[in-house]
Amino acid sequence: MASFLSPAGGAPARLRALLSAPGPLLVPGAYDALSARLVEAAGFDAVYMTGFGTTASLLGMPDVGLLSLPEMVDNAARMARAVDVPLISDADTGYGNAVNVARTVQQFERAGVAAIHLEDQVSPKRCGHSRASRSSLSTRWCRRSAQRLPQGPTRTSSSSPGPTPGRSTGSTRP
Repeated sequence: MASFLSPAGGAPARLRALLSAPGPLLVPGAYDALSARLVEAAGFDAVYMTGFGTTASLLGMPDVGLLSLPEMVDNAARMARAVDVPLISDADTGYGNAVNVARTVQQFERAGVAAIHLEDQVSPKRCGHSRASRSSLSTRWCRRSAQRLPQGPTRTSSSSPGPTPGRSTGSTRP
């Protein structure tokens, strides 16, 4: 259980250390403080706050942009306080233009979130994993540009068996 007295300020550094380690980092999704604690108790090194799960648990509705920035940040803050592992949070599309995105980042930082992800979608937002989701012009441009790049040699895998699934070693506490 997270300490009431220890600030979550080290979460970004802990997440960077986890990401720099070899192998994949499995980060299960959670939608509230209890489910975040269950992910931590299962031995995972980080928790992901899912926008779909948060919206479904609070409203019983799909993730189509119905929750506002304060509602998402409040949920993220409760989750970050409940665990001792880094929390990564869904931040939808940043809730507006570039100025709004800067405010979004600040709010999630103050909530103790280690990292956020932003979705590149047009408005009105649709659930990112639905077929109806549409990305913005910049995403479509990037995809077209990548298709025009010359194809280089492919990377071959080594004979090593690879990282242990989950790469979870339990808690990140010293």
